[in-house]
Amino acid sequence: MAESASVKPKAALMEVDLAANDEAVLDAVFNPDMPFGARGEIDAKMKQAEQLEAERLEAEAPTIDPEVEAACTKLEGQAIVFAEQGETEKALELFSQAVDLAPTRAAGYNNRAQLYQMLQRPEDALADLDKAVKECQPIPRKVAAQLYAQRAMVQRFFGNDEAARKDFEVAGRNGNEWARKMAVELNPYAAMCNAMLSQAAHTMTEK
Repeated sequence: MAESASVKPKAALMEVDLAANDEAVLDAVFNPDMPFGARGEIDAKMKQAEQLEAERLEAEAPTIDPEVEAACTKLEGQAIVFAEQGETEKALELFSQAVDLAPTRAAGYNNRAQLYQMLQRPEDALADLDKAVKECQPIPRKVAAQLYAQRAMVQRFFGNDEAARKDFEVAGRNGNEWARKMAVELNPYAAMCNAMLSQAAHTMTEK
């Protein structure tokens, strides 16, 4: 029993390490001319470029009148209180008022979509998120980081993994690190490589 218990943690630790090294291993397999581990430096430069581009787009985003923004924020704050109290119909009404007050404000659709998900209405959540993407461009960076990640999760619920991966990538480019990791996990090459390495680690622990 003691011997078995000592093996399992070792295997688990190896699997965690392998998962963390997915990108470096993929680079070594599919980009043999790239020095192992060089992806970190490249990623840093890509993140910097992505942030500059996101800031440029945000500067071009349609401005919401400060008074309208304040009114929407107040309505949404009230909606959250009602939702926490279980009064979801009242919460939905207030979120909808915020959307109607500023129909080009992406945050409004994102917030209402969260309530739809809580109400187990994924179709309505996806409709709101799709509308935000289509009609509220360019979306502010912080909102995009949340909105695209949320849409990715809804896409996964419907089994649309490729669409989810693309949305996770957009969320990642807007600063959502969790979404960036999810995009890697949904990469079919990463999944295949991780499965192979996990199997190799399991074989090593059995020897």
